[in-house]
Amino acid sequence: MATIGTDLGVKRLHADYRDVLDAHDIDAVVVATPTSTLHEVLLAAAAAGKQIFTEKPTDLDLERIDQVNAALRKYFAPDRQI
Repeated sequence: MATIGTDLGVKRLHADYRDVLDAHDIDAVVVATPTSTLHEVLLAAAAAGKQIFTEKPTDLDLERIDQVNAALRKYFAPDRQI
């Protein structure tokens, strides 16, 4: 990972998404994990107050989709439908 990052001019690399979520100078994240891990990462990103972009379904289970939607409403848009 470090070699590719160096070749591409990447200034900072993280092997663990939680490090990115803990970084105070990062405002937004693109979540492009497999659907099987997306739920966990989206909930953590919402709790960290990050703006989130993802193109995948948030999960395949309706209850878990509702959990992600509730977290997004709680942290970002309590008065809007998501």
